[in-house]
Amino acid sequence: MKAHYFEHREAGWSIRPAVRKIVRFEQVNLLEPFPQWAQGVDIIFCQNVTIYFQIDTFRSLVERFYTLLPEGGMLFLGFSETLWNVFDRFRLREIGGAFVYVKETPLLTAPATVRPPALPAQPPAPITQPPRSIPKPPTAADNLASPIDTGRAQRITQRLNDMLPPVAQPAPIDPEMLARGRAMLDAGQMDEVIALFEQMPPGGAHTPQALALLARAHANRGDVELAIAEARRALALDTLTVDAYVLLGVIALQQGRFAEAVQHLERARYLAPDAVLIAFYLAEVYRQLQRMEAALREYRNTERSLAEHPPDQIIDGVAVAWLRETCERYIQQLARTKHDEGTNPCFNYYKRSYR
Repeated sequence: MKAHYFEHREAGWSIRPAVRKIVRFEQVNLLEPFPQWAQGVDIIFCQNVTIYFQIDTFRSLVERFYTLLPEGGMLFLGFSETLWNVFDRFRLREIGGAFVYVKETPLLTAPATVRPPALPAQPPAPITQPPRSIPKPPTAADNLASPIDTGRAQRITQRLNDMLPPVAQPAPIDPEMLARGRAMLDAGQMDEVIALFEQMPPGGAHTPQALALLARAHANRGDVELAIAEARRALALDTLTVDAYVLLGVIALQQGRFAEAVQHLERARYLAPDAVLIAFYLAEVYRQLQRMEAALREYRNTERSLAEHPPDQIIDGVAVAWLRETCERYIQQLARTKHDEGTNPCFNYYKRSYR
């Protein structure tokens, strides 16, 4: 295969010119009408693109993809992308551990029943000259909308029938897989987390939580934009995904967007009022915003919650011992600052002037 399609070069291998001639590159805008040549393409690969779109834009794009594809055409999305709760006209199939969305033909479901033609009342006269071609009995493929695409769709359908086992929809993500992913995150195994959820079947009630864990893994690897996009996709599927709000709040805190960080973290606090790290991150944001009383309150809330955890425990990748030490340090510092502001007239004058 390599010798047939590639030529050897000093630095490696180069694709042969004959192959280059059949490849066409063109830049298009997915939000604008597709060019005419795109109508009827057999396969569409759209991976790690729609995670940056709003859910309504994503839904509209997938609907247009569906219109482009012929019966039997296939749509490949990225492993963290799913049509669950977005678009339900594709059929999800599994090929060798990967998942593909198929615009199915009747041949991929139940074959149409073909009835033999009724016998005539009188036997036909003998045929002296054989006909040029004997018409074949009708098949389900004859019901395809476009006769021009019939041959191509039949070939695609046959290939799909050979590849796709007649199995039910894959089982969705279960809580055990989520717990395994969290344990890997706490152990710093980011690549393992991504590999674990790369094979996850799209859809299911736990998909938003899995996307939030994937977002954390990407953030820890430094892929911040991808982390933000996947966290937003998780919230688009389920607005109650706490981990996604926390991650967006922490990223905004690290990037100095403190007002946005407060917004995300306060939403997370509303959904999970007893979460230790949410209180800690809120304290950090309030301290940056010079809201010292609010910061002091949240540091104290964090310290009280940590009393139930052993020092060597890891909470979402953060050591309990470090959290306690940080809280104690800032509680003392903020309490001392608050005392100085209350007793030193210079502080009182500065505070009145600043307000």
